[in-house]
Amino acid sequence: MHLTYHDQDIDSAGQAGTSESSENVVFLRTQNEWGGGVERINQFDFYQLSKNFQSLTAISGDVSIHDAFMPVFNARRALEGLLDGRPIELGVSRGKAQQFADTINGIVSRYYTEEDGQGGTRWKWPAKGDTEVIPGFEWGWVTESLSQFEMIFAEEMRERATYRVPDRGIYNTAKLVDAADTTFPQEIAGLVPEKTKLEWRAAGRCMAFGMFTACGFHVARAVEGALESYFLTYNGKPDPKKRQWGEYLAALDRIAESGVAPSPDPKTMGELKQMKDDWRNPLMHPRVVLGEADARSVFNNGETLIMLMVQEIAVAITSGVQPKLALIEGEETAA
Repeated sequence: MHLTYHDQDIDSAGQAGTSESSENVVFLRTQNEWGGGVERINQFDFYQLSKNFQSLTAISGDVSIHDAFMPVFNARRALEGLLDGRPIELGVSRGKAQQFADTINGIVSRYYTEEDGQGGTRWKWPAKGDTEVIPGFEWGWVTESLSQFEMIFAEEMRERATYRVPDRGIYNTAKLVDAADTTFPQEIAGLVPEKTKLEWRAAGRCMAFGMFTACGFHVARAVEGALESYFLTYNGKPDPKKRQWGEYLAALDRIAESGVAPSPDPKTMGELKQMKDDWRNPLMHPRVVLGEADARSVFNNGETLIMLMVQEIAVAITSGVQPKLALIEGEETAA
């Protein structure tokens, strides 16, 4: 990606344009927690599901209730989970799965339950020498129900989308998806603002799933969360008039020039200004699209910046300055 829009920005109404100040912030409302139908699936569950069902087909003819107990018990439990959406929600095969479950439950009711003396029923555990059998024709109902379910389930699975998420560089996929914010060192993690953690987790998920431009947006918002706390640390109080990176940075420059201590580190300020110009501002342009290399660059840049700011906040605390890390609710502009 060649970034050519340093003089372009988007105003609070979402319009691109050129202005005297190219630091307008576009606040994007995001869903930071898992949602939208995306969920993690343990692939081993499918193997276990198949194993439990196929154990039923290893039996034929008249079968002792002792020999059939564990296959029936495991298949029943697997069906309960499947009908409850584990490991996936069923679609067109749900009807056949319910018929299969009804057949299994009929076997359980007839051969593996007894009255509990209180008007209910309880499991009846068969003894090893139990001579009672499930007739072959009844067992045939079980295997036939399984066969009908498998046929429809196989067709449904052919239409299901399954994707492999590759590792991104040295990043572990599971960590990117679920816990990207654990990248921050333990000694400063407690000072990282909650907004920054939420946005950083979202950035990690976008990186993992190949949504590289979205990753860049979330990185910028994560840095913005830390910048708000960085400003509050040195300013001593919030300023509701300030919503733009440029305004925050100009105010921080004035604090540094005043000679008060502690004051913002020039290195951190330089990095913030460079990120604003090289990444955050261009990302506001609708024609800018990030590739993986771009997203990893801005991700690494953002991580460094957040740690630099939070380290300074930690030092400021030891110098007697109390940082205000809470988000100011209700002050986002409409995207």
